[in-house]
Order: sequence, then structure tokens, then C-alpha cells
Amino acid sequence: MIPASTVLCPIDFSTPSRAALRTALALAATARVRLHVLAVIEDGSSASAATPLSADARPRLEQAARDAVTAELPAGSHWAPAIDVSVKSGAPDECIRRTAVETDADLIVLGTHGRSGGHQWALGSTAARLLRTPPCAVLLISGETATFATLTPDRPELSVRRILAATDFGKDADRAVSVAAALARDWHSELVLAHVLPALPPQLTEGEAATLAEYDAGMVEAATDHLRAMTAGTRGVKATHCLQRGTPHVELLALATRERADLIVIGSVGRGTSHQSITGFTAWRMAGAAPCPILLLPSPRQVEEARL
Repeated sequence: MIPASTVLCPIDFSTPSRAALRTALALAATARVRLHVLAVIEDGSSASAATPLSADARPRLEQAARDAVTAELPAGSHWAPAIDVSVKSGAPDECIRRTAVETDADLIVLGTHGRSGGHQWALGSTAARLLRTPPCAVLLISGETATFATLTPDRPELSVRRILAATDFGKDADRAVSVAAALARDWHSELVLAHVLPALPPQLTEGEAATLAEYDAGMVEAATDHLRAMTAGTRGVKATHCLQRGTPHVELLALATRERADLIVIGSVGRGTSHQSITGFTAWRMAGAAPCPILLLPSPRQVEEARL
């Protein structure tokens, strides 16, 4: 199970948010934790200057949220988790962040419209702003990616055959690999650990090529040894590793497609990122174009700043 004691699922009643709600229901029920469903009336303002909800708007939207939950639960099912519903007014990302802090949520399951318009990597605006400084782990369910949760009258079913964990060998990546291995163990999934080395320069002098070849061989050997050690450390899991070369987000997304991954797990801040409170470029680009749900794990600095 994704490590969480409270799951937060914001909904806007769109198809992606309903897919996220199904996933959140399954995860919360499987782990026997509380699910908090949040509906937001967007007014374009900041949360601190949000227009108060009218007397009749709050109960109507709250009932709509409850109806959305009921619509996703199969008839005759008795396994639903404990569910709270709240309604807030303001900028959606600020409302989500504030609710995560207030409810002490440690997992947000968010539906996003994902790849849209001319920018195939673009996130929906709410997800994009939320991911800049996430208050906890965020599981993104895009309108163009398959979810791994199915709700049946008897129980929720999670089908995660293969998990891809991306690592740059930094502390946040180590934590992502640890979470991915735990999920693979719990869900009896295969685990693929992946690292991407930079592409070699296309034009070099003979002397530069010789020097770089020696240096690169050392990098390949060190990265391979590190991946082998990480793979060996995932006891009780069928794990393999893959060393790629090129632009990290491009190679990782291509690998996820080739491996038919059902879930990608990645730390949101890379080892080389100078601003440890802001989600890194690789995680950002992958979040907007992943071929499957993607779990982003924030750095401790991000969580701290988001909760201030």
C-alpha cells in the first residue's frame, strides 16, 4: 500500500477526477485509512482572499460530492472506507494544499487533464501549481492514462503488474525506490529500477574522445554497480534494472511505455536541483506526459515549506 494514514482526493466532477476518486476509494479501503473528498468553488482569488460560499452553495456542492462517491461505489458493496467531505472556495491548488495540512493527509490522489492542446507535456493548471511545492505524496491520474483500481461489490481490486522506479542515486530517489519496492512487495508486482546517463557529445577531437571514453566507462561501471546493489536490496521482490542514456524524462517515459508500467514512482526533487523546495524538471515533465499513473514523492524541504 502507498504509505498513507489519510488520503485526500480533490474532485471537480470531470472524468479524470472521477478516475482519481475510484483509485482513492480503492487505496483507502485496502489500507483501511480515512478518505477526505474535497470540492472547490474556484473564484480566481488566493485562498486568503477567497469569497465566502453562499448559504446554499456549500450544502449543494457537498451533496454533489457525496453523490459522486456513491456513484462510484458498486451496488451492494460494504467495504467503503471512512469518508469525510468538505467544500472550500478559492484557488484550487491553495485549497488542496491547505486541506492536506488541515487533515494531515500524506497522499493526494489527483485527476488531471494531462496532455492537452499543443503542449503534449503540459499538466492541468491545478496540478501544475500544486506540484511546485507539494505538501505530501501526490498520485496523478491523467485523463489519458489507465488507472490500476477496479471497484467490485466484494472488494476493491488493485492491478499493478509492473512498477518503474526512477533514480538519480540521490537521497530523494533512494526513498522513491524504497517506496516502490514496498509497493511491489505488497502488490506482488515486478519492479524495474532505472537510471539515465547523459548523452555523449556528438563532436569530439580524437584526444577528447579518448579521455571521455575512459571517463564514461567509469560512469557506466559505477552506475551499473549501484543499480545492481539497489536491485539486490529489494528482497522479496522480482526486480530488474535498466541503464539508459539520453535526456532523463524522455528515456524514462519511453521505458515506461516499453515495459508497460502500471505505475511510475519518482522523487520530485532531483539530486542536482539547486532549489530543494521546488519540483525538478525531470519529475515535472514526466508528470505531464506519463503513460500510466505516476507517484511523486516530495522532498522533506518541500513538505516543510508547504505546511508553513
